[in-house]
Amino acid sequence: MVTGYVENIFINPAIETGISNYLRYIKTGNFDRNYAFEMSVIKALCIIYGEKSILLPYNIENEKAFCCNLMMYDLKEGEVKDFIQYFNLYHKYTEDEKISLRPTDIITKIETILIEMINYRSRRHMFNDYEIHEFDKIFEDNVLFKEIRDNFSADASLIMNVWNNKKIELSNTQINLMKINPSLLHPGLYSKYGYDIREVAKLNGEEIEEVNRAIVMVESKEAYVIEKKKENRVKAPLTSGSKMVDRLLLMSILSTMLMISMVVILYFGG
Repeated sequence: MVTGYVENIFINPAIETGISNYLRYIKTGNFDRNYAFEMSVIKALCIIYGEKSILLPYNIENEKAFCCNLMMYDLKEGEVKDFIQYFNLYHKYTEDEKISLRPTDIITKIETILIEMINYRSRRHMFNDYEIHEFDKIFEDNVLFKEIRDNFSADASLIMNVWNNKKIELSNTQINLMKINPSLLHPGLYSKYGYDIREVAKLNGEEIEEVNRAIVMVESKEAYVIEKKKENRVKAPLTSGSKMVDRLLLMSILSTMLMISMVVILYFGG
């Protein structure tokens, strides 16, 4: 039991205080600064595995489900046990005034396993820019995290170097995956319709092809209209000779463009 803080312990005091403070943080924006490290580690787990995988087992008090969820991206059972053990040792370390005066490698061991979790996840599902930025907040921008690392870690710079290298690798992986996919159009075409090429790249081959066809058809219609406008500057206005027929032709073109645009919207906004 964590004296004066919580009554029920989920797995161990470090995980309990980390999750309870994370929940407090997302609800109020505040948390107990004494548990900044624990809260930040839980935040990292939520980014890697999703909040539901971390918080649901806690809410239903299912410790086995929590541990199983940490293995969803091929993390080994032994690595999960090590992570939980190191996390618990860290809590004991901070509670013991005698040993907390000496540097420890426990923080580095915990962070190293976090990096490994990131590595396993990236092999199955790419991280987006937002998630990478959130990791930056944890490993680099978190002042309290830095203070803990500087004051207690035996090698404060090690994990920073490891994360910076991993961050470059994650970013380059996203770029390379998009480059080697011959089905993707130019990024500017997707952004023209309000979409990110990285989101398009996550679709399967058939979905990408259909979205591309819709965009190409719209672009072809626009190119046709522009070309006709150029011709009309020299030639007489293009007309069927009947105002009614011209109106129906115009409405047909507009409705076709609208239908194609809806196909694109449904794939991303539906």
